[in-house]
Amino acid sequence: MAPRSLVVAAVCVLLGLRPVFGVEEDEGRCGGFGEADDWLVVPCKVPTTLTTSPADAGGSKGGMLNVTLANGILRRTLTVDQNSGEAYVTSLYGISARAEQLASADPMPEAFFDVVVVRAGADDGTDTTSTVTASSTGNTTVWVGGTDAMLPEGDVRMSFSSYHEAPVVKRYDYTPGSRASRHVPWPPAGTGAAFVYTLPCSQLGVSCDNNDKRGSGGDGTMLTVTSHVEMYQGTAAFGKWLTVQHNCTGVALSLANMYIDVSNTKSFQTSVDPGIAGVHIKPVAGGHHSAETVAFVSQSGNDDRMTTLGPGITLPSSATAQTATATTPQHTRAALANTAIPATTFTSFYFVKTLHTAPRPTEAPGGQRGMTRYGREYAQTVRLIAPQTAQSPVIVQAICQGGQDFADDDGRKGYWCYDKTGQQALANLIKQAGEVGVDVVVVGQNMNATWRSMIGNEMQSSANMTMFKGMVDLAKSLGMELGAYQLVKNARSASALNQAAPGDAASLPLDGYDCMDLLPPLGVGKACHNHGRADCKGGPGCCTLCTANAFYDSLEASMLKFWDITGMTVVDQDGAESGQPCANASHIHHHGIADSVWAQWQRMRQTFHSYLERDGLVIGMPGSFFEWGQSKDPGGYSEMTYSLPRWQWIDSQRQHMIADFHANNDLFRPNCMRFYPTPFTAYHPSELGPGGKFKQVVGYTSSATLEPLDDHLLELEWALSQTFGTGIASQLRVFRMYQGAASKAVVMKWISWYKRYRQTLAADFSTLQFSNKTSWDGVLHVTSAAAYPDVHERGVAVLWNTLNTSLVANVSLPMYYAGLAADESCTVHINNVSSTNVRLDTNHTAHLNVTLGPKQVTYLIIEKAS
Repeated sequence: MAPRSLVVAAVCVLLGLRPVFGVEEDEGRCGGFGEADDWLVVPCKVPTTLTTSPADAGGSKGGMLNVTLANGILRRTLTVDQNSGEAYVTSLYGISARAEQLASADPMPEAFFDVVVVRAGADDGTDTTSTVTASSTGNTTVWVGGTDAMLPEGDVRMSFSSYHEAPVVKRYDYTPGSRASRHVPWPPAGTGAAFVYTLPCSQLGVSCDNNDKRGSGGDGTMLTVTSHVEMYQGTAAFGKWLTVQHNCTGVALSLANMYIDVSNTKSFQTSVDPGIAGVHIKPVAGGHHSAETVAFVSQSGNDDRMTTLGPGITLPSSATAQTATATTPQHTRAALANTAIPATTFTSFYFVKTLHTAPRPTEAPGGQRGMTRYGREYAQTVRLIAPQTAQSPVIVQAICQGGQDFADDDGRKGYWCYDKTGQQALANLIKQAGEVGVDVVVVGQNMNATWRSMIGNEMQSSANMTMFKGMVDLAKSLGMELGAYQLVKNARSASALNQAAPGDAASLPLDGYDCMDLLPPLGVGKACHNHGRADCKGGPGCCTLCTANAFYDSLEASMLKFWDITGMTVVDQDGAESGQPCANASHIHHHGIADSVWAQWQRMRQTFHSYLERDGLVIGMPGSFFEWGQSKDPGGYSEMTYSLPRWQWIDSQRQHMIADFHANNDLFRPNCMRFYPTPFTAYHPSELGPGGKFKQVVGYTSSATLEPLDDHLLELEWALSQTFGTGIASQLRVFRMYQGAASKAVVMKWISWYKRYRQTLAADFSTLQFSNKTSWDGVLHVTSAAAYPDVHERGVAVLWNTLNTSLVANVSLPMYYAGLAADESCTVHINNVSSTNVRLDTNHTAHLNVTLGPKQVTYLIIEKAS
C-alpha cells in the first residue's frame, strides 16, 4: 500500500475528548532535568499502573472511557467510545517534563496494515488435493481503532472490543548480574495492556455464493487484532506489538505493509529502536507520521521488490494453497499441496519507542560529542529492556597456529586448530589469557587469505568435539568461558562445509537450500544471486543460506549438539543479519518470496534463543538483534582500517569511538551495545603499500600489527586504553596475550584497571574533547550513588595526549549525572598517584588543569569529597 496521510475531517468534534491532566499532580511523578530527583540520576521507583476514567466531562457522551498506562515518567492514554467501537490514542504525556508530546490534537489509531484475501482451489476453499496457484482479490487497508472520520476512502476500521491488563513478557533467557552486568529486574518491571479489536470478515471483501453466509460476520467470523502495549518502570519508553487472528472460512488472509505505531509526536521527541525490535526499520516515505512507522516487508531496507509482490505473511484458515513451483530441477523439493491448516496467530515484531524530553543533538562537527541527555534517555531504555547488552566480559578472539605443514599458498597454514601444533598453541593461549585476567576466549574465523573458518561447529567429528571439550574444561579451570565463531547465513551456502560459500556454490548439489532469486524480469531466477546480481556465480559476495528450510533445521541441531557436548557458552555470530528474500517455494518454512524474509527472521530468532537457553553469550554480527538476546554488535568500523599503519588505525578507531562523525554512534548508541576488534595480529592479510594501495602479507606481523608486542609497547598501551577507557567491548584478536615481561605488564595493567572500574566504565560517557590529533582527547563516565550504590567512585575520565610534546590540558568534568550538586566538592585522583579537591560550579562542572606528557595516557578517578 502506498503511504497514506491520516484524514482528520472531524478533528474539531474530537478535540474535547482529549483528557486534561493537571501539572499539579506531583504524586506519582519522577523529576525531570534540573530537579533533585531527576529520573536519569535517581532511578524512578514509581510503579507502572493501568487505570481507567470517564473521558467525557459532565457525562454528556456516555460510554467514553480513558484507558491509561503511566509510570511516573510517561503516560499513554487510549480513549474508547464503547458505543461506536471507535478508539484512538489521545495523549502521550511526559509526566517528568510536564508536557504533552503528541504534536497536535489529532487523535491517532493504534496501527494499520494491508490485508490480502487469498483464494485457492475450489470456490469453497476446501480443495486440498492438488497444487494450484493462489489468487488474491486485492488489498484492503485495515485501521486498528481510530475513528470513521479519519479513514481514507475504501479503508475499513476495526472496532474496539475489550482490554485487559497483562504481565510484561519475558522474551528470552537472561540472568541479571551475569558476566559483570548490573542486577536489574528481568523481565523488566512494568505493566502491559492488551487492547482487542475486531472486524467482520465481510468487510474484507469476502463474497458469499448463493446461501453460503460464511465470512459475512453474521455467524461470528472475525478478523481479530490485539494491540499489546507495555510500559516499563524507570524509563520513558513503551513497547508494542500486534497479534492477528481470524476464522474467516474458505480463504487465507495475508498481511502486507504493517505499521505498528502511527503516533504523531513532536519533532525530535521520539526514537524508534530497530536494535531492540530486531528488524531493520523501513520508514514510510512521506507523511507526517513517517518517522514513527515501520514496515516488516523488507528487512534489507532497500529491496522494493518485496513491497510489490502482493501477499506477505499468510494467516491460513480451514484450507490454504500456496504454489510450490520448482524453478529449475535442482531446486525441486517435495511440493506443498493444499493442506487443511487450522486458524493461526501471527505475531508481529516487537517495537520500542522512547519519548525524549531533550533535543536531539547536532550531528555536525563542532557539536557536543558523546552522550547528551537525549542519548542517555535512550540508553536507559536499552539497559532495562535489553539488559544483556550490559554484560561486559574481557573477550579474546583466538587465532590458532597449527597447519605449519600446509603449502604456503594454503590459507590454513599457520591458522589451523586441529593438528598437534594447533592444539598446543590454543592451550597455551588459554593459559596466558587466564594469567592476565581475560573472561572469554572465542576461537575465531580465519580471514588470512581464505574465508575458511577454523571452527565450523556444525560439522565437527566426535574426536574434535572431545578435543574442544578439553579446551573448555581448561578455560573453566582458569575462571573463563570458551566459545566459537559461527557463520550462519550471509556469505555462506548450504554447499559449503567450510562455512563460506565456494565460488561454484550455485552449481553444487545442495544449492537448492540457498536463497533463490526471483524469476526474470524481476530477478535472475537462480540461487546464490544476492539481490538479483546477474554476475554472481557463487562465493561469499553472492550466496546467502536460506534459514527457513530443512537443511537449516539440521544445521542448527548440529550447532546446538556441539554446544551441548563441548560445554561452550559463547557464540561469535556472523551473517545472521541478511535480509535476502528467497523465492524457492519448496522450502518447508516459507511459502515463497513474500513471507521468506519474515520466516528467516523468525528462524534465526529461535536459534539465538536456543543459545540463551544454554546460558549463552551472543556477540558479533553486522545488524542489531537485541530482542533475539544478542549482547553486542559492531560499533561502526571498516575491516580494512586494520590494514592501515598501526598508529593510523589506532587513531581512527578512537575517533569512531568518541566522535563518530560518520554514523554518530557516540551520540545515539550506548557504549554497552557496541564492540570493536583490537587486533594484535593481522585482521586481513594485507598492509598499506606504495602508492596507497594494499598489498598482501604473510604471517602474523606487518606495518599494521601490534605484533611483535614487545616492540610496540606504546601502541599497545594506546590500543588497550581506548578499548577499556571508553567501556566499549572489544575483541582482542591474538595468537598470544603477551610476548615477554614488558608486554605482559601492559596487558595486565589495563585489564586489571578495567575490571576494577568496570561498572563505571560500562556507563555511558561524555566526550570531553576530540582534537583530531592537534591536542588531547578525553572521555568521562559518571555514576550516581542512587543508581550505583555499590560503586565508590562517581566518575572515571581518560585523557590521551596525541602530541609528541607535553601540554597542560584545561579539563572540564560535567558531574550532573553523577548526582553531585552545584558548589559541592569532589576529589580527583590523577593516575591514582596525586589528588586534588575541586569545587563544582553552578553547572555541576569541575574544572582543573592536568599536565600530560608526550603521547601519555592519563586517567582520573573522581570521588565525592569527604
